[in-house]
Amino acid sequence: MTAYLADTLTLSGALESAEDLPFEIVERKGPGHPDTICDGIADAVAESLHQHYRTQFGRPLHYNVDKVTLLSGMSAPRFGGGDRTKPMTIILGGQATKNFGGMIIPVSDLANQAVKDWFSRHFPTLREGQDFTTTCAIHPGSADLVELFGRSKRGPATCGDSSIGIGFSPLTPTESLVLSVDKALLSLRERFPEIGLDTKILAIRTGKHCDLTIACAFVDQHVRDIDDYAGKKQRLQENLAALINTSLNISGIRINAADDFSRRSVYITTTGTSAECGDAGQVGRGNRLNGLITPCRPMTMEAFAGKNHSTHTGIIYQITAAKIANAVASRRHDVKNCECYLVSQIGSPVTEPAAIHLRVQSEDRGLAYETFFINDALDIVTTELEKLTFDIDQPR
Repeated sequence: MTAYLADTLTLSGALESAEDLPFEIVERKGPGHPDTICDGIADAVAESLHQHYRTQFGRPLHYNVDKVTLLSGMSAPRFGGGDRTKPMTIILGGQATKNFGGMIIPVSDLANQAVKDWFSRHFPTLREGQDFTTTCAIHPGSADLVELFGRSKRGPATCGDSSIGIGFSPLTPTESLVLSVDKALLSLRERFPEIGLDTKILAIRTGKHCDLTIACAFVDQHVRDIDDYAGKKQRLQENLAALINTSLNISGIRINAADDFSRRSVYITTTGTSAECGDAGQVGRGNRLNGLITPCRPMTMEAFAGKNHSTHTGIIYQITAAKIANAVASRRHDVKNCECYLVSQIGSPVTEPAAIHLRVQSEDRGLAYETFFINDALDIVTTELEKLTFDIDQPR
């Protein structure tokens, strides 16, 4: 394996990291955003199927349920508490094994229950039928992909798709800032119930100055009137400013920038998510695996949610690429930035990527840089890929 990786691994120097760029954009969609809801539901359905297959058959079977769409409902929010007039619709798509060894597998029942359980955990006030409905359009996979999955009996799994995994480390101050703002919003929600789960944070950095725009769905039953809304919005802004700890200069924090008080047009909802009225969602349109949307960094369009984590490199390689990048940045004090690219070829062992590339920004481009390539990079990549070797018939 080491010989194979030595022939496949390539290394280049990064011209500059995102932190060095004069301009940077970072975004994060909160846990109640429609796209994040779809990712969460896809993972919940995948986990339910995975556990059922293992319990009933002692091993995972073929599934990929990464095609979840949310169609918005309708609502009439108003100060003091409004109404939900039409439920949102969750459409589950993808493939899953429905018949194995002569046994019928209740895929639709398992998937529908997973959706119900997900809402119970994250939006406990919403009721199935009244506030959301589920349409299950999960069908058996094609014969060739099912057969391909079945080849992974022992040892390395077989790649279920040709996919790209990308990871980078360390985070820039702007990226860390966005994650800390999201954490602060969740902590403030424990004290201020008007703060809904549907948030979106956008950071724009120019030089050392950073501007924050935050969309936050206020919950109408916790807001008395327009003046109360204005006061609570100001309170949220002041509390966020007090919680932010960053080396960047915050130029401004704008919350619900589209509000127009003269028209009494403000961002209130009955549930704390825009999915209740007007905003749809889809797997793959939200945060990447690290919880961020980073257009100034390398990114893949590959959705990670809902994929079979036994064989699908769309999730396996994204996790592994992040681990490799983190390990490189942690091991070498002279590494300022590391980007890892892993590419799989369908039908090949997951331990044998079609391409492995590291872009490293190092303070030392001389002999130490070459030594890193020989001694450190190969060792790190080999270690992380060897962790993907497992007996698929046994619990991981």
